[in-house]
Amino acid sequence: MTYNPYILTTNSTLADLELRDDSLTPEALGSEVERFFKSRPDTNGVLIRDDHQFYGLLSRTSCFENMTQSFCGTTFSRRPVKMLVEHLKTTSLQLNDTVPISEAVREILGRPSAGAYEPIIVKCENDEYRFLDITTLMSAQCDLQLRQKKIAEDANHEKSNFLANMSHEIRTPLNGILGFTDVLRRGVESKEKQQEYLDVIYKNGEHLLGLINDILDLSKIEAGCMEFEKLDCSPHKIISDVLSTMRVQAKPKGLYLECQWESGVPEMINTDPTRLRQILMNLVGNAVKFTTEGGVKLIAKLDISHNPPQFIVEVHDTGIGIKPENMSNIFSAFTQADSSITRSFGGTGLGLTICRQIAEGLGGDLAVESEIGQGSVFRLRVDAGTMEDVKIFDVPPTEALTAESYTKRNYEASNQLQSLRVLLVDDGKTNRDLVSLVLTNANAVVTCAENGEEALSEYEGGSFDLILMDMQMPEMDGYTATQILRSRGCSLPIIALTANAMRGDRSKCLEAGCSDFLTKPINIDSLLQTVGVYSPLSDAITKSQLEEKPYCLTTSDTIPVVSDLPTEIPQIFQIVEEFIQRFKLKIEEMQMALDKENWKLLEELAHWLKGTGGTAGFGCLTELAYQLESAAQQKEKESANLLISELRTMGSRLTTKNAVSSV
Repeated sequence: MTYNPYILTTNSTLADLELRDDSLTPEALGSEVERFFKSRPDTNGVLIRDDHQFYGLLSRTSCFENMTQSFCGTTFSRRPVKMLVEHLKTTSLQLNDTVPISEAVREILGRPSAGAYEPIIVKCENDEYRFLDITTLMSAQCDLQLRQKKIAEDANHEKSNFLANMSHEIRTPLNGILGFTDVLRRGVESKEKQQEYLDVIYKNGEHLLGLINDILDLSKIEAGCMEFEKLDCSPHKIISDVLSTMRVQAKPKGLYLECQWESGVPEMINTDPTRLRQILMNLVGNAVKFTTEGGVKLIAKLDISHNPPQFIVEVHDTGIGIKPENMSNIFSAFTQADSSITRSFGGTGLGLTICRQIAEGLGGDLAVESEIGQGSVFRLRVDAGTMEDVKIFDVPPTEALTAESYTKRNYEASNQLQSLRVLLVDDGKTNRDLVSLVLTNANAVVTCAENGEEALSEYEGGSFDLILMDMQMPEMDGYTATQILRSRGCSLPIIALTANAMRGDRSKCLEAGCSDFLTKPINIDSLLQTVGVYSPLSDAITKSQLEEKPYCLTTSDTIPVVSDLPTEIPQIFQIVEEFIQRFKLKIEEMQMALDKENWKLLEELAHWLKGTGGTAGFGCLTELAYQLESAAQQKEKESANLLISELRTMGSRLTTKNAVSSV
């Protein structure tokens, strides 16, 4: 067989190469062997064997060296070839066909120089013998090395692309966060404006968290492709969120930024809202970046003639435009319309590449029309779903279109869970206190349990409408408790609470019998809305996409780390204060567990912090806890020690808004 260099891998063996089976019987005369080699210039050896015995391998070099000698040549040309083999007394290198190519190369390079170019005997299955020319072996090794080098270079290039992608994607929401934070730092007297700016910061933080979750999505990294999660979402709300975020960049340049609907406005479409928002953030961000006069206008419409219906957004700008010769490559990675653009406007040139890939993943496409000096139009199309039973408005809905941050006002006014009886199961005191407080103030009746066994006991002795179940607890975890409850005929909604935010964890919870899924740190709006879905009195409430709160970002070891919960409310202030004290004790427990190399205990403590820290309003602890949990699982002592040290430093800075304002 002839080997294919493109299928060789580091695990390839001699069986994957071109093995020869040219052979002669041991009784063949030397003259026959000589004629054999002359008639086959492409072979460097011949196997000497019969039906009963394998005598060895005679190489072309050995044959002609002996045949050209006057005395030996005459002698061996008239005698059986087995005598020549016995006379040479050479022991050819013999290897099994399961030997890896790289190992075989090491073997031949270690042979004496006299036999350096001799073919190799290869023993195959059923004691069959073949031989391998070393030229074939060395060529295969070279091909393999070149292939592995290319794979490594491609992998490195893909890694660079990935990092560049993330750099590009993170900058836009960071701009919104830092821009509005700076405005607030300088002082804003109007409470309404403060709330508006906080909403923009919060929405950008959520967007950043979505990107971070993608980075942590190992399946996406390994597959080299994005995953898409189709959900019902409001297209008008997504557009409004994007425009609200981008106005911080458009306003200083004096640009208008507006949206016009050319058809009825669908209440919902079925797509990936995070990805759709990501595309629009890029397109509108580019339009604002490359426009110095005029502005940016979005035209949105629903194309019901397409099957399935498609949601279309056109982004019109009055910017610099794109030269015709550059139109064909603007969707290529690292490419911008002109090299001077990088110097003038910055950017990696990856944004449009990302946008087109996402658009195609959402069942649509991304196209462009442009005229130099007149501006550009980017036309985005994505599948909108079946649109069955979806309301179509003549004008955009009038409800608030910015994400409402959790405030004292909506906290105290909430009464959507009137008399809802909730069994809350969580081993973390901070989680129990906060969730119980939120639900109680929403007029629910809450009963608490610390583990699965207590939950079973409370369920048997009480009457409930809904169960909130932490999935990782001592004594009995939430998976087991849920399965037992279902086996006993429990038909109540069971909502999983877990600090494991990977997409596979959602499936695991649902397979165990859970009705829904919430991630820690607990997002209070998501908690109220999700619980409200299962309240008999809240039919109007719909489930929202479940997302985590953003991490808090600090850069100095002396700057206080402030809880983002409304600690002006006395009960919440007490919960946060209790967490801070408990956290400091837990840090010492972590250090003791590490010193004793009690990896299981360290993993449990890190997991506790991963869920509880964010719930107490300290989202910056979540990533450190995640890394510590991973280090404990891998038994990486040095990494774990550094992380605990960093957590200890962070712990000395934890505080509440009340404490900061009183300094």
